[in-house]
Amino acid sequence: MERIVKMTEAEYERFCEFRGAEKTVRSLRARMDMQRAEQEKLAQAVDEAFDMRIDGSQIIVLDREKAAQALRLAAEMQR
Repeated sequence: MERIVKMTEAEYERFCEFRGAEKTVRSLRARMDMQRAEQEKLAQAVDEAFDMRIDGSQIIVLDREKAAQALRLAAEMQR
């Protein structure tokens, strides 16, 4: 079904502005979701690569490959 809506030029301009803002919000939400996924991936890599004493006095590398992956992920997030 197709509708024809009549509106003034000012109303149409406001409508276009609203649609632009709506697209911007969608884009920002998608970007935030991607960043959240990257952060979770980094957290998992760090958790698998390192062990830390409860008091924070010592950090032990459990897996060098996972540690290197964690560093790469952290560097990518800085870009």
